[in-house]
Amino acid sequence: MRESVTGTAGVGDEQELRRRRLLLDAAPAGILLFENGHCVDLNAGALTLLGYSSGSELRGSPLIMLSAERQADGVRAEERLAAYVAAAAKGTPQTFEWLLRRQDRSIVDAEVTLTQVMDAGTPLLHVYLHDITTRRRLVDEAMVARKRADAMIQENPFPIIVWDAEMQVRQVNRAFLALSGYDAMAAMRMKAQDLKILSSSGEGLRTLVREKKNTRGDLIIEYPNGIFTLEAYNTPLFDLDGTVTDIFSVYNDVTRKRSDDELLKASAGELAAGLAGLAAGDLTCEVIVRAGDPLGQVKQDLNAAVAAIKGMVAAVTQAMDELAASAEEANAGAEQVAGGSQQVALSVSHVSENTERVSSSMIVVLKGMEDMSAAVEEATSSIESVSILAKETNTLSKEGARLASSAEESMGGIKTSSDESIHLVSRIDGQMNEIGKIVGLIRDLATQTNLLALNAAIEAARAGEAGRGFAVVAAEVKSLALESKHSAESIEEMIDGLRKLSSQATVAMGEAGKTVADGTKVIGETLVSFNRIVQAIEKIAANTEEVAGASEEQAATVEEITMQVQEMVNMVKSTEQEAADAASATEQSTAAIDEISRMIENVSRVAMESTAANKKFRIV
Repeated sequence: MRESVTGTAGVGDEQELRRRRLLLDAAPAGILLFENGHCVDLNAGALTLLGYSSGSELRGSPLIMLSAERQADGVRAEERLAAYVAAAAKGTPQTFEWLLRRQDRSIVDAEVTLTQVMDAGTPLLHVYLHDITTRRRLVDEAMVARKRADAMIQENPFPIIVWDAEMQVRQVNRAFLALSGYDAMAAMRMKAQDLKILSSSGEGLRTLVREKKNTRGDLIIEYPNGIFTLEAYNTPLFDLDGTVTDIFSVYNDVTRKRSDDELLKASAGELAAGLAGLAAGDLTCEVIVRAGDPLGQVKQDLNAAVAAIKGMVAAVTQAMDELAASAEEANAGAEQVAGGSQQVALSVSHVSENTERVSSSMIVVLKGMEDMSAAVEEATSSIESVSILAKETNTLSKEGARLASSAEESMGGIKTSSDESIHLVSRIDGQMNEIGKIVGLIRDLATQTNLLALNAAIEAARAGEAGRGFAVVAAEVKSLALESKHSAESIEEMIDGLRKLSSQATVAMGEAGKTVADGTKVIGETLVSFNRIVQAIEKIAANTEEVAGASEEQAATVEEITMQVQEMVNMVKSTEQEAADAASATEQSTAAIDEISRMIENVSRVAMESTAANKKFRIV
């Protein structure tokens, strides 16, 4: 190695020198030899590190020429390098980091070791260069990463402690100091056993160290700032050998959450009790709403709904009482109408009887007129008999007129009763409409109750396990609402049937009224005819004395009277038939009124049943 410098090596030393050169060039680091401050030899590693292609370019150069003018700390290289060389020359090896200048003027970080060696009595400065650019970059990157990690730890909103393998606090963040109340110095002196843990569950730090895995546990711990419930998440940090060097612990303060859970559980229990009372029909219960109650809005809604249901039940009960009273009144009216119909039937029966009597009288009159016709031929000899027959005919005609007048009055009574029946049926129809409104109110109440049960089930689902009992009660409320709705729909169907029957009764009564009006008209015409008969008979009586002298005229008159009497007989028979029709219509009206009475009894029964159902709810 010294051959290039001294030229004194013999031929026998060439192999030794060659081996030494191979060893020198094979070294990965850069090696240079300096004599009297100038480079006398170097290896391939030095050429690569400094960016030179040949050793001749460096031989004879001083060490300062390989240095950057100023080092990383700003000190001039010449001053510091002279001190390092002087110390090495005194036999103390010097190792330091240095900025070297490559041939292309670029700077490279190197670790330099200066050692004084002797070669054949000549002191040489052995310079060892190790490129630490990558190491410096990794160190710098590690520093940056460390700063970022420190920043992430400090700025993290969750309390964090970094422990070493011995469970001594290595680092804490500001969130931990704010939660615990410790100052930074006191916290850094603590060990895990110094913490005042009141209770714990799950896996902790010892399990992490033993099993080398992430652990999670719950702690109730006392700090200077108070007692807290924490969730602990522990993560091990390993070195290259897999040994745990540090433990990264993150804590989540769940003190308030756990307290809120307990409050939620208690509130859910109160709400469930209120719903149980509601399901049992107690409308006097009111769920207490406290400040900060997590179910406060639900409780307020429940109290409002119970108050609304209470008002509705009271209103429905009152309406049902009024309905029952109205049904009783309607039933009484129907009974009056039925009595009137019976009276009408009796009157029609009397009309029929009187008509029969009139018919019999008309037959007698007709026979008398026939006898009169025969007697006209013997007017002279039978004038006395004609006078007697005329008087009897006059009496019977007056009686027929009287009976016709009575029939006309009875027909008026029938028409009045029929009008009253139509008015009563109209009132009943109006009451059916009021019942329909009340049933609609019941159906709306059932719908609102069903919606309330649905909202309660949703809130129960949100409450989770604590709301399971609440969900069962909500389902029962929903079932009761559906049953109420079905009952309301059944009542509506019954009311529709009652309305149809009421309409049929109204139509039947209208037709009966029309028939009675026609009968009244016919009886009036009959009465006019009877009056005419009376007048004709009176004329016959007045002219009896002239019969003998005017036989032919009397025969014509008798024939005319006979025709009129025959017409009266026909009219009386028509009146008799119409009276029979009126009696039939009266029977139909009576049957319709009986049906209305049964419907009213059904309405009264439904009202009583609804009232009994509402009384299951306690509202006072």
